[in-house]
Amino acid sequence: SGVVHSSSPEPNLSSSESIATLRAMLGSTAEIVVTSSDSLITRLPEPTLFGSSTIRLEAGKDHPLTELLGRLNDSGFERRDFVGTAGEYSLRGGILDVFSYGSEYPVRCEFFGDTIESIREFDPLSQRSIREISVASIVPQIFNVDTSQDATKKSSLLEYLNNDAFVFLIEPELVWK
Repeated sequence: SGVVHSSSPEPNLSSSESIATLRAMLGSTAEIVVTSSDSLITRLPEPTLFGSSTIRLEAGKDHPLTELLGRLNDSGFERRDFVGTAGEYSLRGGILDVFSYGSEYPVRCEFFGDTIESIREFDPLSQRSIREISVASIVPQIFNVDTSQDATKKSSLLEYLNNDAFVFLIEPELVWK
């Protein structure tokens, strides 16, 4: 729970920050969203895109590694020796590091065969574990820079709000222009 500040959710500004804002709004962790009138009229991908494109990893569950790597590649993640920024993953033996868009830290999944034994958030600079978690959500870059995909941008920021949310507009004429 908390306050989420949303800059204009445009892919060129800070897509990882924008994805984190939208994710918080969908996950009901955003109690208050402070945003600009431009953000309210910006066209966004539909909220259902989060559900269909998010990869959910859970400790103790089977996640066939070859399928997972294929899905990461298909989602636009790039393989690197070490992850440093959102949209990157690394595989060393049975250890998969993934830096999801909208996440503060990357996650490290330790596999035994196709089973995830543990998931930890870690600092990409020091490579030291921050905390162990049981579930990780890997969100790809949903703001497609390719203009041929602009047809997927059909929603507004308001569609990411809970049904019982209150909306207060300051200078509403800027929104309804």
